[in-house]
Amino acid sequence: MKLKTLTALMAAAGGTAAAYKGFARTWLTTWGATPAEHTMPLAGDDLIPGGVHAPVNMTQAITIDAPPDKVWPWLVQIGQDRAGFMSFEKLERLFGFGIYNTYRIVPEWQLKTGDFCRFHKSGVGMRVVDVEPNKHLVMVTDSKDRPQLKPGDIELLPPKGWKWHVAWNWSFNLIALPGGKTRFLARGLAVWDPINPVVDFILDFLAGVPSCIMQMQMCRELKQLAEGTHPSL
Repeated sequence: MKLKTLTALMAAAGGTAAAYKGFARTWLTTWGATPAEHTMPLAGDDLIPGGVHAPVNMTQAITIDAPPDKVWPWLVQIGQDRAGFMSFEKLERLFGFGIYNTYRIVPEWQLKTGDFCRFHKSGVGMRVVDVEPNKHLVMVTDSKDRPQLKPGDIELLPPKGWKWHVAWNWSFNLIALPGGKTRFLARGLAVWDPINPVVDFILDFLAGVPSCIMQMQMCRELKQLAEGTHPSL
């Protein structure tokens, strides 16, 4: 590879990284949320070292013109083997996740504490550790906490022999507003033992960008479903 080409590629990579860190990352990880909401205490924060100050804090929000009890039944049935994730299902299937959204409420799909929420047809997902109806749903994965799972359920973790610690959570929070409305906040926190600047940036990018984009659509579709305006209804 010629020096000029290599220099150009390095400059492009540096520019992309700077743009992501300087603007795109903040916009994605705070979409719809106020500065106060981005750092307000929410269920599940205590499961991740550093809480809202963890290396990755993705807090997105949307106001739904429906009370929490109308939002909750749609939210609590998420999962690859349940109702999907109310997001870009064709894109999810393109990448092999095997997700098909179901736009009807199925009582037997409702998650509860102790369940496992699958993200991928392979069985990869997260443990559901805290469910309070009409208020919050919390999931977590932590390399320091590896309980026995049911056959077929898989947590995405490094081998047990590794000393590298990684943990992340995903919480969904419903806050009742005046006028029968709901403020919906979806938060993902992630922390890991630092490796080096390049690898840490890649982990930050991979943890943030895809999740934020899919979660933004999830917020939009949840709003439509609870308000009764979704095209499938």
